[in-house]
Amino acid sequence: MKKQLRTLLVLILCLAPASPVFSAQLMGKPTGHYLPGPNAVEGAMNPPPGSDNLAIATVSYSFDLARDKSGRRADSPDVKALVSTLRWIHMFEEGLFGGSTGFNIALTGAHMDASSIPGPPGAVTRQSFTRAGDPSVEFMQGWVFERFAIRTRLGMFLGIGDYHKNDAVNYAKDFWSFHAQLGGTAWLDETRRFALTAMGTYETSTYMKNWAVRPGDTLTLEGGMAVNATENFSLALSGFMIRQMTNDRGRERGYANLDGKHQVYGLGPYARIMLPFIKPGAHFTLTWWHEFEAENRSEGEMVFTELVIPF
Repeated sequence: MKKQLRTLLVLILCLAPASPVFSAQLMGKPTGHYLPGPNAVEGAMNPPPGSDNLAIATVSYSFDLARDKSGRRADSPDVKALVSTLRWIHMFEEGLFGGSTGFNIALTGAHMDASSIPGPPGAVTRQSFTRAGDPSVEFMQGWVFERFAIRTRLGMFLGIGDYHKNDAVNYAKDFWSFHAQLGGTAWLDETRRFALTAMGTYETSTYMKNWAVRPGDTLTLEGGMAVNATENFSLALSGFMIRQMTNDRGRERGYANLDGKHQVYGLGPYARIMLPFIKPGAHFTLTWWHEFEAENRSEGEMVFTELVIPF
């Protein structure tokens, strides 16, 4: 049964590419693929060696506010997006360099509804669609010690999704991107009840296929403070910062709001409940972020849920 599930997952992942939605792209400014997630709290913890895990996540994102490079309100569509993500996480029995080693492959699909889209008279002011985007692959390596843990990831998003050049709003990115990630968790007591986490992800990309534009590199910093309230329930405060580090390049980079770099901050609560009645290691997480201090991008609300089931 386990072998059949693995085969089915591989077929699905190969036949149905997709990518996470990223709000700033809805303004027309190309941005990186990588999105914050529960890793802001879970930090450096990989699944156990020799395990396979299926992660099913949903992201609800909405905004009707965008800001320019000075933080002033700018023209923006009203956008509501619902993203569903399927991720297969495989950990090898024997890890490299005395640690845990694995990989994950992810696909997503999203329904997006955008209204009040800025444009010239007579232009389309509303779009609604369900589309796939760009699949991703990550290599995972981690080490766990008595009072702290370290994890690194190397990954890429394949820019082969369903991108429509003439649409005001898009879901796929139209370019490939590559990222490196380093994260750590420190436990503040011997029982590992209290923890601090921090993680950084740097992403660079290729030129877009339909535009002579190469998006600038992006740095995402995430972190959190967590407490295990009970054996099966945890609470935390998590936050992130997304900042463009290098300028966009290319002769067409003025085609859509490329007046400087973008950034945004997010802050909100996190909760995780273990589900041992399903299977040991199964858990559900809920995270909410409020975005603020945006520049050259949108500013909204994001709710992230994830169900992880070992198989």
